[in-house]
Amino acid sequence: AASLAADRLESERKAAADAESKASSRADDNKQGEEIAEPDAQAECALEKSSEEEEQLAKKRRSLLDEFLSESAAPAGACAAKLMLRLPTGQRVQRTFSSEDRFSKVRRWVQCCEWLPEGHGQELCIPAEFDLSLSFPPRQLGSHEDEMSLAELGLTPSAALLLIDRST
Repeated sequence: AASLAADRLESERKAAADAESKASSRADDNKQGEEIAEPDAQAECALEKSSEEEEQLAKKRRSLLDEFLSESAAPAGACAAKLMLRLPTGQRVQRTFSSEDRFSKVRRWVQCCEWLPEGHGQELCIPAEFDLSLSFPPRQLGSHEDEMSLAELGLTPSAALLLIDRST
């Protein structure tokens, strides 16, 4: 009988130890789950933020469309500047401007060209932050040149512009 009682006591101790071990394991799992959930929540928040930023950028760029959609026929002859924009993906978009247009207008066009007829049929991806440069002769066109005319910048009768993604 003493041996039976000792065996029972031993098995109860093992059962209690197993139960304690399982409880401890569950607590660890819950902690890990909480730790995993926290980065997931942070990642989700970051995604929501970037999604909101993308929506705001798209809205801003779409507001620029009216300026280019309402323009009459492209200028021709000596007063024209035919610009070809080459994206980092190798895609190209082209538009003819007046040689008297300011370079700031070209920057606005680049921001919304994916929704204009010249970008139709292409899946253009214009980065949020970009620079423009000439392919030949190589020259970066900074914001200090935004108020210069295309003729003053030497972009007539035609020029190739390279879009450089600043966000990478």
